[in-house]
Amino acid sequence: MRKIINFIFITLTCFYNICFAEIIQTKDTKVVENILASIDNDTLVIFDVDDVLMYPEDKILRSQNADACKVLVKQLKQRVGKDKIQDITSIILLARKNKPVDPKMINLIKTLQTNNIKVLALTNCATGKFGLIPNTENWRISELKSHGYYFYKSWPDLKDINLKPLMKDSNGASPVYKEGVLFVDQTGKKGAVLDAFLTSVKIRPKRIVFIDDKSKNLESVAEFAKQNNIEFIGIEYTKALEEKEALNKNIAQLQFEVLGKQKKWISDTEADKLLTSGY
Repeated sequence: MRKIINFIFITLTCFYNICFAEIIQTKDTKVVENILASIDNDTLVIFDVDDVLMYPEDKILRSQNADACKVLVKQLKQRVGKDKIQDITSIILLARKNKPVDPKMINLIKTLQTNNIKVLALTNCATGKFGLIPNTENWRISELKSHGYYFYKSWPDLKDINLKPLMKDSNGASPVYKEGVLFVDQTGKKGAVLDAFLTSVKIRPKRIVFIDDKSKNLESVAEFAKQNNIEFIGIEYTKALEEKEALNKNIAQLQFEVLGKQKKWISDTEADKLLTSGY
């Protein structure tokens, strides 16, 4: 009986928010599935990447532990120098392992594409060279593909686009489109980058469904949609933030110590083994 009541509540919540184009918050992938089951190919579906599609296996790199991570990064800067911190950060990015927030999202995106509903990824990732990463766009797309996310399938004939010339104010950043992914770079304005992209490809969808874990990003795209008379459904998807595994500060401290001394990133498992062996 309780399951039936919960299902009815979820269904009614989805219907209410679709009708009134409100931003809703959920940690339940089923809510996302229900909303996307009701759309047609006049809809553009957009997914954030970090903490929506995938998140780090190592706990210190997760959003819940951002404050603790900032402290360790500050200490690292003092040891290696500010001029080296980008290289050091890129070592983490190249070595870390991610896992899907919910594997159901992979098939959900495939189903949308099969039904000829266009899907985009919209990420705050930087562009171009970053530290030891020759091209961050290729690196991020490779990460997505490793989990079965193939956004280019919605845009098979679309070539790479430099969006900077189409931005009213890029703040010196270089947002780009590549293989179904929009890279915001340092603009911090997902709505503005989406606007530039849709202007470039000459598309104005009837509605937009945007799944992101941060309300400010949803509000940015909602404002763009409002200005262009596009229906908007925003989903603040918080499943990744519900992770309850406690941070082991000794493991995190050791990871950053090894990073500073040996210029390599070790996983939680590797750090735990070192501590157990009396490192």
